[in-house]
Amino acid sequence: MAGFLALWAAGAHAATPARQVEDAITLLRRGDSRGAALAARRSLAAAPREPLLNNLAAAILFSTGDVEGAARLWSVVREEQPGDGLAVYGLGLTALARRGGPEARRLFEQASRTGDRGACLLALRYAEMLEGARDVDSVLGLPTSLAAGAHGLQGVALLRRGEAARAMPELTAALAAMPGDPYAEPGGPLMTFRPEEPLAFGGRPLSRGIFAGVVSAARGPAVSGTVMLSAGEGGADTGYVVFRVDAGLSSIINSPPYRMAWDTASVPNGLHHVEVIVYDRQGQEMRRTMRDVRTANERAPAPPPVRDMSTARAMDALWSALALLPSRASVCAAAWQTARQIGDTAGFERLGLALAALEPGYPGLREALVGAAVGGPALWRGVPNEPVVALTFDDGPKPGITDQLLAVLAREGIAATFFVIGRHTTEYPDLTRRMAEAGMQIENHSYTHANLTILPPEGVERELLRTRASVMAASGKAMRYFRPPGGNINGLVAQRAAHWGMTPVMWSVNGEAIEKVGADRLASFIVKRAMPGAIILLHNGRSTTVQALPRIIQGLRRRGFGFVTIDQLAGRLPAPAQAAPAAAQRTRRADRPAPRRPGRKARAAESGRGRYRATQESRPQT
Repeated sequence: MAGFLALWAAGAHAATPARQVEDAITLLRRGDSRGAALAARRSLAAAPREPLLNNLAAAILFSTGDVEGAARLWSVVREEQPGDGLAVYGLGLTALARRGGPEARRLFEQASRTGDRGACLLALRYAEMLEGARDVDSVLGLPTSLAAGAHGLQGVALLRRGEAARAMPELTAALAAMPGDPYAEPGGPLMTFRPEEPLAFGGRPLSRGIFAGVVSAARGPAVSGTVMLSAGEGGADTGYVVFRVDAGLSSIINSPPYRMAWDTASVPNGLHHVEVIVYDRQGQEMRRTMRDVRTANERAPAPPPVRDMSTARAMDALWSALALLPSRASVCAAAWQTARQIGDTAGFERLGLALAALEPGYPGLREALVGAAVGGPALWRGVPNEPVVALTFDDGPKPGITDQLLAVLAREGIAATFFVIGRHTTEYPDLTRRMAEAGMQIENHSYTHANLTILPPEGVERELLRTRASVMAASGKAMRYFRPPGGNINGLVAQRAAHWGMTPVMWSVNGEAIEKVGADRLASFIVKRAMPGAIILLHNGRSTTVQALPRIIQGLRRRGFGFVTIDQLAGRLPAPAQAAPAAAQRTRRADRPAPRRPGRKARAAESGRGRYRATQESRPQT
């Protein structure tokens, strides 16, 4: 193992700067801005003057909102490599972020001569729009990799010209072309279309000074014209001296004085690595001196095109990370308003939910979506003297399990309620749609299965609203209820959910612990403990549940129970009970154990002392 680790470490240290850039950009795209920054810092520590790595560090800083830090690094790169189009483009972005439109446009035009012309043109047209330009048709010819930005820019431009009908397809195409989770902002610099705040940043902020001390501030003066390179006095043993510039052989001098006249105007402006190697008469190296020299000449040749494929890929990754994308929330807001203008009722609701998932506090949004509706108190049980139960399944949808549950329910002619995780409905929209088409009720189990009680108010809203938007997009179904993951709910969670018209649903019988034991035990446990009006908690993720479900249904039918959805169960409750304040719900537990004392796992499952735990604010008292 130790030998393997040593070889792995040696390979890691031997990675080229290009490979290090690609790896760091991969982390940045995954949303791990800190991991990307730490990887770039390690690479820079070994090669602090490497332009590619300095560009990487600047890109990471800018993507996370550190405009000033990025500007400093890009200025360093530009001083040493004046023809570096990415550094010039980056400085244009920093100027744009500071609302310096004319300077940004000048830099974007300059960068387009040696950099990615498509990214530069998109940024240039955006800067022009912020200054009042109404025609951005030229962006429609950009590469498909820039489609989101091009469609977003064109759609907003059409809206500002009063052409709502033409704008809608462009805005819709922009949303479809954007990368990543459709209910979160992508990483990198984002177009807001607001002159007072031209750019937003999707990356998570980093601690200030994360690259401090790694990149040296001492860069030395630039040289121009012809300079003399010398090996010094030499000596009696000196045979010859080799002079190299940028690892290429420039001259061999075999007689004193050991000097070479170097015409710095013969190389592109920027940083160059110079080596002077002294050999003895037998051809053995005696000594070697190295230094970096920065050149600046008016008539210097342009930098050669990049021929190394790995370096080209790294540059492509950097340009891609810095190419402007539209803010998803900004495009959603524009499309939502456009849907209202053109009378698209379905689009108005769907886009409004997507906008709420991204920006819950958007003015007028909550009122337009839910009006005066508010959620009710936590629902633990239906009417206690009516012989019906509600089967509910948490988590999912999950291919291979959800399909089987739907098949059993269809065969038995039963509609159940599925409390889904939003990231799963986003990943499996077809399966979500099949659940709705099968007549199942689909409700909310948060987007990431987070403990809602430890989130800030906006975090609670985003978890619930992202799931709501995802299910609407996949199935066209609205949501009225949610089940907090782990049963974790408090006054804040209930209040934010109620604000958006959602009511918490808990349980009367919890089968989670027994689902882990076996199908026979699970079926027996549920059938024995069901009572009139019970809400039965199962999971959409375990084969044990699939195997037990037919026996659960048959056993409950033998006891005289029918089956309803949560919506049907709640609809049978008296109106005053549904409208009662949460404090009034602290009544005797609906799921009190049967007279015969159950086992330890059963007691934990029924009482919520397992993974499902409700906090004191919402839980009925025993």
